[in-house]
Amino acid sequence: MSNTGRWIAGGVLGLTALLGLFLASRAADEEFYFLGWFLFISGVVLIFVLIKRSHDLLDQAAAAVTEVEAEQPVEEKQHGTAE
Repeated sequence: MSNTGRWIAGGVLGLTALLGLFLASRAADEEFYFLGWFLFISGVVLIFVLIKRSHDLLDQAAAAVTEVEAEQPVEEKQHGTAE
């Protein structure tokens, strides 16, 4: 998923969580009350999953760069030698 897709998904999940809180606060019976809390908790948990995946991808990219740098030979530079 691209970065734009992650932002859109996070926004939709945030709105769903807010809708769940609104639904729970205006519930006339227990079903809507618990549905609202379920939507809220699900939205928050899924937002944290998106954040975790994003950080995992950053960690993988950093590890790949470090691995590539470790494989490159170190070039020795000669300082102050004139022929």
